[in-house]
Amino acid sequence: MLWLFSTWCHTCVVSVKAMQEKQALWEKSGMIILALRNFDNGGYPGVDMPTFMRKFSPQLINLDNWIIGQASKQMDQKLNQRKFPDIYFLIDEKGWVRTVNTAPNISMDVILKFANGISQ
Repeated sequence: MLWLFSTWCHTCVVSVKAMQEKQALWEKSGMIILALRNFDNGGYPGVDMPTFMRKFSPQLINLDNWIIGQASKQMDQKLNQRKFPDIYFLIDEKGWVRTVNTAPNISMDVILKFANGISQ
C-alpha cells in the first residue's frame, strides 16, 4: 500500500489509527505500508511524518512492514494531481495498481479484501 497524506488532515489521523488497529492483519498478510507525507504537506502547514506518527500511532514506528517518509515533488505531481489530502494505492506483488482510493478508515473493507488476497 502506497499512502500519501497530509499531516494537517483530521481524517488522516482517524485513518492512521484505524490502520494501526489492523496491524496484526497487515503483518500476517505480508502487506507493506509506505506512508508518505504529501509534498509540501499539500500546501498547508503541518508537522513532519515522524512527529505525526509519534503523536497519533507510535506503535507503527520502526515496524518492518511500515515505511514512513516524505513524497517528492515529482511523486506528488504524478500520483496526486488533484491534491487530495490523502490518497492510497493498493499495489500487488507484480507492481500492478489494483485500487486507488482515499480515507482508509472509510474504505477499510477494500483494504482488508486486498490484504486477504495477498495472504492466500
